[in-house]
Amino acid sequence: MAHAISAKGQEIAEASTLGDYVSHYLSTAHRDEPGSGCRLAALCCEMPRQSQGARERFTAGLRAMAGRLGCRMGSGTRQRQRDEEALATVASMVGALVLARAVNDPRLSDDILRSTRKRLERR
Repeated sequence: MAHAISAKGQEIAEASTLGDYVSHYLSTAHRDEPGSGCRLAALCCEMPRQSQGARERFTAGLRAMAGRLGCRMGSGTRQRQRDEEALATVASMVGALVLARAVNDPRLSDDILRSTRKRLERR
């Protein structure tokens, strides 16, 4: 359900690094193409009003995205730590994308993407 999308609308390759995944997800191209981007970001605010089935599919998509990120994290850490870090990363990425799309100030939008990308790269 929730695949990260590259600047050209293509799903990011499974072999890409965590940094590549974050960089593509938090790109201006992804922000500017909400119709072909991440469904988590597009639908998250609507989910509380949806059916149980829709929310279950959304939840499965979130878990899948966190799983893809967790697989890209250092194997030297415990699984629980990778899972927590992956969830925090997904929340940061989706939140940043939603905010970047919501504001009417292009400079602020770019700043949201850039600052979140930089923060996640330091992890």
